[in-house]
Amino acid sequence: YLLHRFCEEEADKQYQLADWRVRPLTPEMLKYARMDTHYLLYIYDQLRLLLRERAAGSDQLVKSVLSRSNDVCKLQYEKEIFDPSAYLHVLKRSGRLLNPRQSAVFAKLFEWRDQVARAHDESTDFVLPTSLLFKISTTLPDNRSSLLESCRPHVPPLLRELHAEVLDRMQSALQDVKDVRNQQEASRTIRMEAIKDVYMDVEDSEEDEQQAEGEDLLLLHPDNLQGGKPMIAQGCLHHFHKSLVLQRSEKQRLSDLNKVSKIRSSINQIPRIVYENASNKEKEEEEAEDTAMAEEEQEEEKKASAALEGDGMPHS
Repeated sequence: YLLHRFCEEEADKQYQLADWRVRPLTPEMLKYARMDTHYLLYIYDQLRLLLRERAAGSDQLVKSVLSRSNDVCKLQYEKEIFDPSAYLHVLKRSGRLLNPRQSAVFAKLFEWRDQVARAHDESTDFVLPTSLLFKISTTLPDNRSSLLESCRPHVPPLLRELHAEVLDRMQSALQDVKDVRNQQEASRTIRMEAIKDVYMDVEDSEEDEQQAEGEDLLLLHPDNLQGGKPMIAQGCLHHFHKSLVLQRSEKQRLSDLNKVSKIRSSINQIPRIVYENASNKEKEEEEAEDTAMAEEEQEEEKKASAALEGDGMPHS
């Protein structure tokens, strides 16, 4: 802006992010460096005159600007704390879709380039530009030659030097994905076995129902009324059995798990229902006993009154 306003020149920003450590500098880079500094003193004089003009010939505005510039010079640079999840924002902004293996490699190399950049006091883009990070993550080279080939024509110097570390990180990421898949498969197998066990338990309990002659209460083991194993009554078992339909195909496994989860949630309510029913039954029995005792007492009182009345009558 200042170059255009005071000098009527357009700045070429092509080499702002170039690697200025390379030697020899190209003619284009030398020209850019000259143009970038040639007009600085002239622009400084023009700004100083403009500030004095606005302050009616006073140096007050000039001193204010110099003071603020001095404050900026006192600021100390602090590196940002690395955020392991920052790679997700990069993926989201890019709009690219990576599969699990590619995403794992992207995350590993994203962390690697930050560590190398801090160790060598370089920018992350100098260590590994984001464009190359995406290219490596999508092509997944597995040896030195294919790795360097995927970065041509401009192979980052530190990548060339530390290519073994890059390949190790990539293999580690791919192995992590493989381990997770194995764990998921093992967990899926265990869950399917659990589903089969629940299914068999429901079938066995349904057979017990038929022998219970349609009882509508939940019975506890007689040896331990407070903590015994519940036996599901016919009505509940029929509902559970109809709700659980095992599908053997892979596509129905998630549906199976959801159904079993609902069944288990319903079964968890069994103790509460049992204890409520048992408590209500005990109350009914106590009330019946109290009523029977009251009736017996009334009957005895009637008999006693009748006996007393009989003793008080005159004999013939």
